[in-house]
Amino acid sequence: MSLCFLQAVAKANLPEGGITQQEFFNHLLAHFQGVRHPQDSISSIGDTLASIEPWVGSLREVALASDYKPLEDTSDYEEIFTLCIKGKTDSFKSALQALRGQPSVPDPLQPAACLAAQKQHHEILRCCLDKGAVFDRYLTRAAQMGAHTPAMLELLYAENWTDIRRSPDAVQRQILHFGEDSFEAKWLKEHAGKGALAKEPESSSESTKNKGGNGQSPKPEVGGHGKGLGGDSGGGAGSRDPKQGPSPEQIQKWFGDVPW
Repeated sequence: MSLCFLQAVAKANLPEGGITQQEFFNHLLAHFQGVRHPQDSISSIGDTLASIEPWVGSLREVALASDYKPLEDTSDYEEIFTLCIKGKTDSFKSALQALRGQPSVPDPLQPAACLAAQKQHHEILRCCLDKGAVFDRYLTRAAQMGAHTPAMLELLYAENWTDIRRSPDAVQRQILHFGEDSFEAKWLKEHAGKGALAKEPESSSESTKNKGGNGQSPKPEVGGHGKGLGGDSGGGAGSRDPKQGPSPEQIQKWFGDVPW
């Protein structure tokens, strides 16, 4: 019996008795094969996933679209997301190109971009952005969850993520999220939001990439990741090491009311 998206994320986050990465993928990708659950019609689940596991929320939107024929084999999708998690940039590019070259199949570009952002794989994220990924609500949040290295912050600054190149207010929102004394906050204070580009016209490509909630304040209260699946352990600005797993209290907070 397969699990819906939120149930699968809940299972993946259990410290004991959870599911493996392989099982996690099987539950998610079963939706591409036509499997549906009553919970799949609950729109608020997308909001929850956008906060705690945005790459899964993005995948959910792609999988539940009605304009494709159910797939018989989802191994190509599993390969793409596995390569993304491992940071195998060249192999990921080849696999993504091969899958996107097939006719009438769901496009994994947006969820792959989110997963790359959560896992801090800036080269894969760069590839996805170059191929047309946009900062919708899922990728905006995923980028926040993965913005813990200079390379990631430099890429997000170059892409004007949440308008940090032009808006000191946007920079301050992120500083409050990460914590005043955090590495991320120090980087932002030094590099971003100084207004140097305030009067510079936005390019068409940059404008496209910033659609879908890029200028909105992200939700800093919660975060999440499964077993090696990427994410932020969030629960408050700078409150936990982002590389650690979620605490039992966080799991209960996120998933205590998940219908099993």
